[in-house]
Amino acid sequence: MTPAQRAQQRLQELVSRLEPALRRAFLAMAAAQSPDRLADLVRLLEAGNIDAAVALLTTTPTAIAATTAVRATWTAGLLRITRDVVRDLNAGGGGWNRRVVVVAPVQSPELIAAVRRWEDGSFARVQSEVREGIRSTIATELARGKGPRAVATMLKDGVGSGLTAYDRKIVGSFRQALEDGRTGDALRRALRDRRYKIRENLTPAQIDTMVAAYERKLVAFRAETFARTAAMQAANEASAVGWHEAIRQGAVPADQVRSYWVVSADERLCQVCAPIPSMNADGVLLGEPFLTPNGPMLHPPAHPSCRCTSYTKRGNPLLRPARLPAVPLPQLATVGA
Repeated sequence: MTPAQRAQQRLQELVSRLEPALRRAFLAMAAAQSPDRLADLVRLLEAGNIDAAVALLTTTPTAIAATTAVRATWTAGLLRITRDVVRDLNAGGGGWNRRVVVVAPVQSPELIAAVRRWEDGSFARVQSEVREGIRSTIATELARGKGPRAVATMLKDGVGSGLTAYDRKIVGSFRQALEDGRTGDALRRALRDRRYKIRENLTPAQIDTMVAAYERKLVAFRAETFARTAAMQAANEASAVGWHEAIRQGAVPADQVRSYWVVSADERLCQVCAPIPSMNADGVLLGEPFLTPNGPMLHPPAHPSCRCTSYTKRGNPLLRPARLPAVPLPQLATVGA
């Protein structure tokens, strides 16, 4: 195993420790999208004010607290992984001139910048997707003939919370397949609940039960995707922060630090990530974006559930032309469930 592969394995271990907490935080955030007073939501839906209804669901004290908890979980994970990375490198893996100390977040500009990148980029898009999912749920259920009170009650009970607008289309197509008796289509859904037997001539109640179960599994999948992607981003940010701190504290010259994109070279390696190492064969200066098929990126992950990591090491100075600014992480991938 090469040093880069050992470093990747170590980061992936740290990621696996953070994932469960992020998954729980996401599910709690999704469940918190509920009105404090049902009457207020009903009134807005009766007036056809869907935007205000979405705002009501996502800005209650409970919803705000749950969102804050997700941010706090990611930030705490970033700091913990940074300390683990620096401890490993202090033990001899960094080739540093002196021991590096991870200072409190408020004293580290790199930690502050990493948190802001995530909050303003990936997490902001996740929040937007949640809001659009709620809007789509309201529009879909009203179009199906449900009255404002029935829709409001459904939302208060948390039905569909945490799904994106595209997820709602997937759920809708699953329902349509059941209603049309297209059992083959319904049976091919990877996330269907296999406790329920799919057949023709299902009753409306049976269809509702199957759709609700499908939604729950889709929400769980969305939470898992979020947790895996966010944890991997925290790990890669932490690795970069550790090296930035080494430079800032005089442990290594900046022009001797280079980062390399490391893929998981197995049958799951995707077409986006596969060419990136060769596109950056000489590595990049720390803080310089990698060239990728999707444009410049500061570091992995390149897409949702990406398993790539960046490997940073000390080497001989190598000047390279300036590159374009990094672009934010793409939106969470949808699932053809």
